[in-house]
Amino acid sequence: MQASQSEVVYLFVSICSPNPKYSLSVCLKLCMKMKAFVLCALVFASVNCYRVARSPTTMSPADDTLTLLGQMKTNNELPASSAPENFDKFEKFIRDFKKSYATKEELSKRFTIFVENLKTIENLNKGEHGSATYGINHLADLTKEELRGGLGLNLNLGKDKLKPDPSP
Repeated sequence: MQASQSEVVYLFVSICSPNPKYSLSVCLKLCMKMKAFVLCALVFASVNCYRVARSPTTMSPADDTLTLLGQMKTNNELPASSAPENFDKFEKFIRDFKKSYATKEELSKRFTIFVENLKTIENLNKGEHGSATYGINHLADLTKEELRGGLGLNLNLGKDKLKPDPSP
């Protein structure tokens, strides 16, 4: 059976391309039956190229940051005093919490803060005699000032609306 060009295009656009249960081999077998192997291959290639071109990027901002971090490590642009395990922990932190930094300067700054916070976490765990355990969380790249300024209870909120205590 000789297939027309429109039948081949229909085969790929409506059946093979959008439906992952049809593998390339299944679609190519259909093409063989239709005696339009070359045309099928061309349509398949063009449909899949279009799909790849239209798909969102697979790189996330965190991936871009990890690439930048790797370049900085290779070029010795990170603080030399830092231990290799700190670099590995920072890499895991970026991956786990999907962190992204726009520039090398910001990345270097956040790495330095992260290493300082690791020391604080270690000291808190050494001194802890209760049940608390301190560890890395999504805030591990922030300074104490940033934590105070951006999070927590605002004790000044509504003070102007409080009435004085009437008791003597």
